[in-house]
Amino acid sequence: IYSKREEVLADKDFIGHIKNIIAEFADDLFEGIKEMSEVPEIIKRFRETLYYTPDAHIDVTQPKTLPDLKQAILDNIYGEMDDKASKVGVENFNMFARMEYLRLIDIKWQEHRENLDALREAVNLRAYGQKNPLLEYKLEGFDIFDKMIDDIRKVIVRKVINVKVERYSEQPQR
Repeated sequence: IYSKREEVLADKDFIGHIKNIIAEFADDLFEGIKEMSEVPEIIKRFRETLYYTPDAHIDVTQPKTLPDLKQAILDNIYGEMDDKASKVGVENFNMFARMEYLRLIDIKWQEHRENLDALREAVNLRAYGQKNPLLEYKLEGFDIFDKMIDDIRKVIVRKVINVKVERYSEQPQR
């Protein structure tokens, strides 16, 4: 976790890193989809996982193949991100994403530590069931850690995709 924090702090193009994560999620969301007739399932997966509705942003009936559809969705997401970055400045948008990612790492790490404490107590009871408590703790601990990393990635992608950037002008107060 600490090396992950250092990696985030050292990354100068963090938005590029977020785009790579989005591409990985898109690959996962398209997994198992074989035909264009399953586009509603893809839309449902994007909506549930990333809180992003592709058909509200692009015409999903226009691409003729699944790779074209995936690329159209990614191009739209990347375009929206670039638009947000241009509105507030690339460095500011990069800093926003970096700070949110670090905040999420810290929050999820604290939750993870609490989950491990609860797991330790629960695993001790499994010794009565003729199971090795240390092995059970290690296996479930790794599963919990992997889930935590995935949750961090999902939440940061959701925030970056769905954040609204608005300009306002300060009006003098009377």
